[in-house]
Amino acid sequence: MPASAEQSFATTKAFADTLPVGWFSDFDIGAYRSLIRELPDGATIVEVGVWEGRSMCSIADLILQKGITAIAVDTFLGVVLQSHAYGDAPAERAQARFERNVGIFGLSPIVYRMTSAQAAATIDRPIDLTMIDADHEYESVYRDIRLWAPKTSRILCGHDYDAYTGAHPGVKRAVDEAFPHMQSISYIWFVKGDAHGR
Repeated sequence: MPASAEQSFATTKAFADTLPVGWFSDFDIGAYRSLIRELPDGATIVEVGVWEGRSMCSIADLILQKGITAIAVDTFLGVVLQSHAYGDAPAERAQARFERNVGIFGLSPIVYRMTSAQAAATIDRPIDLTMIDADHEYESVYRDIRLWAPKTSRILCGHDYDAYTGAHPGVKRAVDEAFPHMQSISYIWFVKGDAHGR
């Protein structure tokens, strides 16, 4: 690894250690930040599935610098496969934890505490980037792609596209079927512009 790349990774690693807990790795952070940097000032982004806010906090400085409107979509109820992580925390506590975490990084996102489908039907504004990281079952991921692709003008992306270990097979199957020519970096998949059918 070149010295500049090593330094960049070390910086990202140190930054990642300051973020809320979650499954967004150092490499995922780097990939996500590169996508956010492509957006124009004043853009609007939507994160579908926010957990404790790790991914949003990882781009907080870019959101503030670029004047990005950030929208968070989550029921804050968890899903079956992640119930061990949510425990019995009610939605109100989960949402409060998310809002506290992003607040530490200076963010006040618009929060829609509802399902992905309800939010897609409710949000009526131009969206430049949508990050899909909610329920990882095939049917849910495929549905989220179909819901948000038509609403997203620049970049549609998502997390946990695992081409390495076979984890999250539902994500990989849904993304491969929807976008045979998508790109991925680390566990982030993405398609740009007309590639996602907008």
